[in-house]
Amino acid sequence: MIAEHLGHICGSEGIDISPDSLHRIAVAAEGSLRDSQSLLDQIISYAGNMIAEEDVNTVLGTLDRGMLFKILDASFSGSAGDALGTMGEMIDNGADPMRIVLDLIGLLRALLLAAELEKPESVLDLPEGEMETIKQLSTNTNRELLRVRFALMARAEERMRRSPQPRFHLELAVVHMARAEEIASLISGGSPPAAPPTARSAETGTAPRPAASEPDKTHATETVGKPSSESVAPPAFAAIETPEETWESLVAFINGKMPNIGSILEHLVCLQIAGDELVIGGVKGELYIEILKEKEKQAILKSMVDEFFSRDINVRFTEMEAIERARNHNIVEKNEIRESDLARKIRKETLEHAAIKNAIEIFNGKVERVRVLSARTPETLEIEEKEEDV
Repeated sequence: MIAEHLGHICGSEGIDISPDSLHRIAVAAEGSLRDSQSLLDQIISYAGNMIAEEDVNTVLGTLDRGMLFKILDASFSGSAGDALGTMGEMIDNGADPMRIVLDLIGLLRALLLAAELEKPESVLDLPEGEMETIKQLSTNTNRELLRVRFALMARAEERMRRSPQPRFHLELAVVHMARAEEIASLISGGSPPAAPPTARSAETGTAPRPAASEPDKTHATETVGKPSSESVAPPAFAAIETPEETWESLVAFINGKMPNIGSILEHLVCLQIAGDELVIGGVKGELYIEILKEKEKQAILKSMVDEFFSRDINVRFTEMEAIERARNHNIVEKNEIRESDLARKIRKETLEHAAIKNAIEIFNGKVERVRVLSARTPETLEIEEKEEDV
């Protein structure tokens, strides 16, 4: 209704603007007719009587939908290079990586709903032209691969929020989207892609990195549950995660169900996640590992680990010497390192910001402290300036 009202205004005033752009203005106004008219006035002031979609994006701060669809098209056709090129162009032109991943998640959601529902427009509030594009794409795309791609982007968004380098996670997710068919095959228990060659690289002349070593069998160990002799499929997305990422995902899963056990695991280290075995390490005599040796705690942990991996897992505890433990950071320590890296990055960006430099010059002052109020929202800063004596 709001878009139609804006269309009547534009028609009476000779303003050339597409129906999709009018719909985008209505969505940005969040149902407020007054706000929608105010936004339209701003766009007219900016662009004049001939309003292009890029003018609307500039004023509203939204992304070019055509570029987002180009990323999806390239990913669906398996062309990771083209998808990364389009994404890089958007970022170079000022697009926020977090905004890109959120909009891609929104488009993938729309594709999933269009694939499942007879009338997706009943739940999707999209411009008519975009809705037709979504419907056409959904009919030509495998639903299982859509679900895989949606999950990949959702996981990337989660990791981007706590990373000092969010773009890296977005780029990796885009590459994985282009390889969704291989990933889906691995998740369902199909044959994984061939392993990289182990011979010395002809181009670099460097030897490949050796495989991770087995935990020291001389340590005192305790087993929870029996190892499974069956060959089973890996847990969802284990094929594209590092052991470190899988361990963090497992601990987050357990934290959501049993915080008292999850918080203990955050202080221990994962020495191995391979096949059907999980090896957890802690300092000999350490309280955390002693608590988990209690039979009741073992049974609960075993149950949740099996649920996470969707199969029977052999869980072992290994007691480590303090010097060996110091070489392996637990989740608490890794988070502290990440937050420290993020704080340094934010301080550097703050001190290099033109507005801060101008303020220092105008007031003849200096930045005494940059305090990050929230590691998850690095844009929220408190900057204290102290005027110098002249």
